[in-house]
Amino acid sequence: MNSEALKFNREIIKFLRSIADKGSFYMRKKTGHPVCVATYGGVKKVLSLSNTPNRSYQRNMRSRMNQFIRSLPIKPQSTFTF
Repeated sequence: MNSEALKFNREIIKFLRSIADKGSFYMRKKTGHPVCVATYGGVKKVLSLSNTPNRSYQRNMRSRMNQFIRSLPIKPQSTFTF
């Protein structure tokens, strides 16, 4: 994984941890893609990250993140920017 994609994944993880219910965030990776698991507003949600991103990864992930955030049962809803 290139350093820019790794930095972007760290920002995603940091953001998801900040909006998750306290103490519920963890990373799961048995094989393949790293997976973020947490409870948001009492509902358990999962988001997988890419471990081999391409050059449009940031744009695609930003869109996926904002779609993921809109699906969460939390108020106020925020948006992910990088």
